[in-house]
Formats: sequence, C-alpha cells, structure tokens
Amino acid sequence: MDKGERAARASIDQTLAASGLPSAAQLAMAQATGGYALDDLPNPVASRSTSLVDDVKTPPRQSADSLSLAALCERWAKERQPTARTVNKYEKAVERFYTLKGRIPIDQIERAHIVDFKDNLRESGVSIPNTNHTLDCLGTLFNFGRDNELVKDNPARGVRLIDNRPTKTKRLPYTLEHLRTIVSKLPNRDADPEGFWLPLLGLYTGARLGELCQLTPSDVREETYFDSDGEERRAWCIFVTADGEGKRVKTASSVRRFPVHRVLIEQGFIDLVKSRQGCARIFDLEPNKDGEWGQDWSKAYGKFLRGTCGIADPKRVFHSYRHTFKEVCRDCDIGKELADAIQGHDDGDSSDSYGGEFYPLRPLVRAMSVYQIKGLELPAR
Repeated sequence: MDKGERAARASIDQTLAASGLPSAAQLAMAQATGGYALDDLPNPVASRSTSLVDDVKTPPRQSADSLSLAALCERWAKERQPTARTVNKYEKAVERFYTLKGRIPIDQIERAHIVDFKDNLRESGVSIPNTNHTLDCLGTLFNFGRDNELVKDNPARGVRLIDNRPTKTKRLPYTLEHLRTIVSKLPNRDADPEGFWLPLLGLYTGARLGELCQLTPSDVREETYFDSDGEERRAWCIFVTADGEGKRVKTASSVRRFPVHRVLIEQGFIDLVKSRQGCARIFDLEPNKDGEWGQDWSKAYGKFLRGTCGIADPKRVFHSYRHTFKEVCRDCDIGKELADAIQGHDDGDSSDSYGGEFYPLRPLVRAMSVYQIKGLELPAR
C-alpha cells in the first residue's frame, strides 16, 4: 500500500470513528482474534503516523474471567433460591464490602481484605452481631464459589469478632428446670400437633424452626446402613433439603440427613408422619409473606413459653432448643463434627465439602443413641 492509499485509508478510518463505527482494520482483527470487544482493540488510526491523527491511548482491558462479588451473590441466589429477605441481607453485605473496600474482583480478594473489612465495620459503628453476620454472608458466598470452582478458597473462613457481650444480650439454652416445665405443659398432641411436636423436635434434633415447619412426609423415611460388624441396619431419618415447592435452607451446609431420636419415635412421631402421607406438609402451617416457615407460629410459641410456662426470660426463645442441643451433645461427649453434621453447621473448613452428599449414617446413629437429657422425663404416651 503506497503513501496515498494509506492516507486515504486513514481518512476513512477517522470518518468511521467519528460516527462511532468500527474501522475495517478493527473488524478484521476482531474476526481474527475470535471476537474481542471492539472498544478494547488497538485503534488502527492511532498506530499510524502522528501526522495523520493524534495518538489515542486505549485503557487496558480487564480479565474476562474476573467475577464480581455482586455477580457471585446473584448466582448464589439463583441456585439456592433463598427468601427475598435473605437475599436482601446478602446483597447488603456485598454493598458494605464495596463501600469500604471497593469493587475488587473475587479472584483478587485476599484474607487481608476481609480482616481489614471486619475492622472497618467496627470502626464505622456496626455492632458485633451485625459485623459477624455480614462476615458470615461473605463466607457463605465464597463457600458457594469454591464449591462451584469459581474461587480457589474462602478468604472469609474463620474471620469473626469475639463476642464478649454480657450474656443478657444473647440467646441461651434452656435449663433442666425450664425443660421440665415445658414438657409438663405441652398441649395435647391431637388437639395441637404443632404445639406438641415442634418443641420436642427442636429439643431432639437441634434443627431450626423453619426447617421443621417445612418438612413433608417424604422428608422422613428409613435409610439402610451397615453397623461396625458389617450387619445391615435401617434407621428412620429426617432429610432437610431445598427440594420441593416453597422449601428453603439457610446455607449449603443446612442440607443434611440425620437419624430420628428414639424418644421421638417412642412418642409417636413416625406414626404422625405416616398419618400425613398425601399431605403437602407434616404440619398444617403456611409460610409468611416472605416465604419463611415458622415465623408466624413462633408467636404462638412465645405465648406458650411466657404465659403457660411462665418463662419470661427474653434470652430463651424457640432457637434456644438449638443451643440446648449443642450443650447436651457436649455433655454426652458427642464431638463437634458430629453435632455440626446433625445441626447443619459449617465452620468453613474446606474439608467439610469433601465426601458424599450426606455425612455417613452409622456415626450419626451412634451419636443419636447416646444423646440423652439427663434428669428429663417425658410424659407417657
């Protein structure tokens, strides 16, 4: 191409660029390189002699593989299908991170960023519980990213504030006297099945109220396992999953299977489940407007606890059964790993994500067999 042709081509390129159109050279390069964004391609006019056009500097292109924290949150919400209220909490955690640390791609977020973010939250006046909740949200997102090979690790794992608040501001487990009062005043199982069974299920499973309220009859079924002698055994189990219309789980680790305690079987829980075959749920309850199970029934439980039982301590609520379960596990020498597997806790250890879909059943059966609330007797059936 001679000097005249080059000048003519440059003139055409300038005209196209002024109209916001790609030049012939840009189109040719896009085709040759598999279709890069045209805005990111070298400007052919700028590469020519400065006598033809002023030099144009093109900003460097960000990696196409970079994923934002907001995009990760969106993918998590799409797959996990949490309630709108829960999604708002996670989006707020992302917004806080952006405000204090900037829009760092997730593959560039390091543990030092999370630690600094934790300190920034406290310096800005965010409470200890809200700080830890925000960190938990980020940890859940990174665990999701790790499980889906979007990030290598969870930089938020174990980053928390130590909560040294007075115990009056925390939820506490029930005392033995509290439990004796509660079980002695449980309503009739036929007249009020929710009022009778949900407290017992909370006490002998350590599950969240919402997880129990959304259970379907098919979520309770027998499973086969082999004992230490290689003998085939069967155990009734409860499955907590997000499978099914309207069902939710708090985190990925909330999806689990655990044995039904013998006390629940003796009290007739399996009979209740069998009687509800063909029904949408084991309990005749509905979610609230945000799709959360148990929120409305918890008000009835509050009246039972404060009024009928006379337990006015605000530290004791339905969630206290979850704390009580943990305390009883410690008293019965049930290890943290087993207790976490039953309750659906995740401490962020990457090793927790390895293995089968559910924790092996045999050690869970053994753990449930030694779970005993010493000094508590339930009324005869």
